[in-house]
Amino acid sequence: MNAVTSRTNRRSSKHLAIGAAALIALALTATMSRSPVVAVDTPSTSVVVPVEPFRILDTRSGVGAPQGPVGPDSEITVQIAGVATVPLDATGVVLNITATGGSSPSFVSAYPTGTTRPDTSVLNITPGQDLPNMITATLGAGGRIDLYNSVGSVHLIADVAAYLVPGSGTAEPQGPKGDTGPRGPAGPKGDTGPQGPAGPKGDTGPQGPAGTANVLYSTWAPLPAASTAAEVDGTWVLPYPISAPSVTNNVVNRGSVDVYLRLDGKTWKLPYVAAVEDPILDDPYSIVDFYMAPGEIVVYRAVDGCSEPSCLVPIDADAEIRYVVIPGGQPVAG
Repeated sequence: MNAVTSRTNRRSSKHLAIGAAALIALALTATMSRSPVVAVDTPSTSVVVPVEPFRILDTRSGVGAPQGPVGPDSEITVQIAGVATVPLDATGVVLNITATGGSSPSFVSAYPTGTTRPDTSVLNITPGQDLPNMITATLGAGGRIDLYNSVGSVHLIADVAAYLVPGSGTAEPQGPKGDTGPRGPAGPKGDTGPQGPAGPKGDTGPQGPAGTANVLYSTWAPLPAASTAAEVDGTWVLPYPISAPSVTNNVVNRGSVDVYLRLDGKTWKLPYVAAVEDPILDDPYSIVDFYMAPGEIVVYRAVDGCSEPSCLVPIDADAEIRYVVIPGGQPVAG
């Protein structure tokens, strides 16, 4: 059963969000796709199963939770497993979650039911804006997740895009052969090329190990040099383009990417919002975030109200970057 629970210990957090129009302008000629945020860790052996999207939560109309906004320092519990096309043995879920009608600047956290609420957020709320984000979350007790609102009141909406189930990575039995489709028209015959010499037959290689779930992890690598700063809707941003061949069209359209930043032995998951005496940004009004396009991930730094390039301080040169690709249930080479 979904429930709203008030908490006595309030936590305040100052978060910064860049408008959707600014992010689209920043992509310039690339097709931008907002990456999902992993709310909690998911097993590396889980398999992502896409589904026809359906609405599982809407506090405006009482779908999936009591009707009415989520109040300050309060949470709602949402049943995921066993609802619609999500099976009872699901271990995680991919949600497109939206905050609307927020009364105050706030943030929303997502975490498995029955576990301790983390300090991280999946949505930063700005009054007067509808703010969407795609998240991947582990299911807790009873196949449920909790959504927590920090300050003010806000309506929450969530649509299921995929679910996760345990996967061994081993091959399943081959399915029956499908019917042969009609033969297409023959294309024009090309010129015959010269015959090359026959190469020697190579040795048979050893059998490879059993595969795991199709989640790809890059190695830690130095953050590349920043490209030219750009002005977007009156705010200057400093981009760091990263070549990412495993970010295919399938990943952009159906999958998800998580990006992590490491400095001085500490690791942060993007988006990263600066705090007072911040170890990365040294500025309580700046943020490090990213967007992706086929073959590329662009990490960028922005400062709220930055009206000239001189207010942009580069990210520490010793910073390292790593990304994790969840290709939406489709096999990806690399």
